[in-house]
Amino acid sequence: MDSKTLHVLEYEKILARLASFCDFSASADLARGLQPSNHFDEVTRLLAETTEARFLLSTHDLTIGGSHDIRASADLAARGGVIDPQQLLEIKTTLIACRDLKNPSHML
Repeated sequence: MDSKTLHVLEYEKILARLASFCDFSASADLARGLQPSNHFDEVTRLLAETTEARFLLSTHDLTIGGSHDIRASADLAARGGVIDPQQLLEIKTTLIACRDLKNPSHML
């Protein structure tokens, strides 16, 4: 989709509104970075993910509780930096939250 069409549709406002519903900084960043696609397979996959997420949200008490924005820590580690114990604890709790989201039956 060209930039003029996105401007007419006020796409930036739509993304800003979507990001306002996000409780997690990384999620808000991802929401603001969404771009429309004209690839049928990609759109079909994304719609299937949305359908699955809506189903899980309606049938399970899902949360991202305990999650932290660990992007800076991961970047530091990838560059060979030293991560302090607090950062390691934040990584651990974030990974546990990710595991619980991936496998909701684990929380029961």
